Amino acid sequence: SVAWNSRSAMTLFSFAAKAGGSLLLLPFILVSFDAPTIAVWYLYFTIHSLQALCDLGFTAVLTRWIAYSVGGSRKTATGSHILLAQRVYLYVTAVWSLLLISLGTWSVAGPISAMNIGDQPTAWACWALVATASSISIWGGFYSTVLIGCDDVARVRRWEAGFAVISALVCSA
Repeated sequence: SVAWNSRSAMTLFSFAAKAGGSLLLLPFILVSFDAPTIAVWYLYFTIHSLQALCDLGFTAVLTRWIAYSVGGSRKTATGSHILLAQRVYLYVTAVWSLLLISLGTWSVAGPISAMNIGDQPTAWACWALVATASSISIWGGFYSTVLIGCDDVARVRRWEAGFAVISALVCSA
C-alpha cells in the first residue's frame, strides 16, 4: 500500500508507537507499584532517554555522508563510508556499555536497595535487560544510519514502530 512505503506515514507511525508505549506504561506503573519501585522505573526511563544523547550527532553526519556517496559521483567511497560508520558506532556502543556497567549500575544500586527485599532480584534482572537492550539499540543506530543514507527510511521507521509496540507489550505484561 501507499502508506506502508511512505516515509512520512511510517515516521508518524514510529513516533506514535514510541510515545504511545510510554504513555500507556506510565499510568500502569504509577497505579501498580510503591514509591521505591516507581523511582527505579523512572531511573530506567531516564537512562533509556540518555541513550539518545550518546549518539552525539553521528547519525545525521554519517547518514548525510552515506547519502552523498550513494547519490553522488563518489560511488566508490560508499564502502569506506559504511566501514567508518561501523567503526564509529562500535566505539560509541563500547563507551556507552562501559558507562552503563559502571555509572549506571552505581546509580541504580541505591534506589534498588530501597525496594522490598523480595523485589530486588527482579529489579537487578530488569537493570541487566535495560543495559543490554540500550547497548544493542546504540549499535542498531549503525544499521539505521546506513539504511536511511541509502534512502530506505520507510523500512527503518516500520522496524522502529514494531519494536516500540513489542517493547510496550513486554513491559506491560
